[in-house]
Amino acid sequence: MFEAYRRYEFHDVVRLLTDAVITLSAEYIDPVKDALYCEAPRSPVRRSVQTTLYEMVRTLATWMAPILCFTAEDVADELSRATGARFDVHAAVRGEQAPAGRNMKSSNPNKRWLEEIRPRREAILHELEAFRAAGHKSLEARVVVKPAAADRPHWQWNRDHLTELAVVSGIDVDATDSAGATEIRIVEAPGPTCPRCWRRTGESSGSRHDPNLCRRCAAVVDGADAAPAANLEATKRS
Repeated sequence: MFEAYRRYEFHDVVRLLTDAVITLSAEYIDPVKDALYCEAPRSPVRRSVQTTLYEMVRTLATWMAPILCFTAEDVADELSRATGARFDVHAAVRGEQAPAGRNMKSSNPNKRWLEEIRPRREAILHELEAFRAAGHKSLEARVVVKPAAADRPHWQWNRDHLTELAVVSGIDVDATDSAGATEIRIVEAPGPTCPRCWRRTGESSGSRHDPNLCRRCAAVVDGADAAPAANLEATKRS
């Protein structure tokens, strides 16, 4: 990005910013809505997503600051107000260096994403096209994978990530290996549909709030009920 600035090739800066926003929207921001909306407020999963989004906003603001000075300053002011930590976006531009302690050990920190996760996500999305064309939503799908022997560890290692990033209700890895290339099938996930996250996990919690809530959502809702009661009890003791 800053190499384009040094060459005064501002059209490249605009193209890179646009590509970054489009890619982030399709490949990250859409899939993590479930974690933001459905996980408990202080769950590690939700806090991790919030931290990632915060770093993304800081980075995009720093990238745009030399040509969109006031917009970047507005973003920095809002981040400072929301977090209580001052963010001097123009000082960040002058620094143009990685924050201390953030150096990646790998020569390519995106290797797992580029070589492991993204190709398999794209393979799932390709198979999902016909399922969607038949009038289904992606969360109504369960992905059944019969991997080639060499491909099995990659599917097993990345299964949870792929479930979130492909926005499906689950991924099953067949116990037997494919004789040839990895095979991917899309089947309709068994109900019921959770009324809170819309996933079909194949089991219901029987929650008093709604028996069709999945176990994750039932735990979050029950926890939300318990918090005010705990606060009230603490107030009485004090």
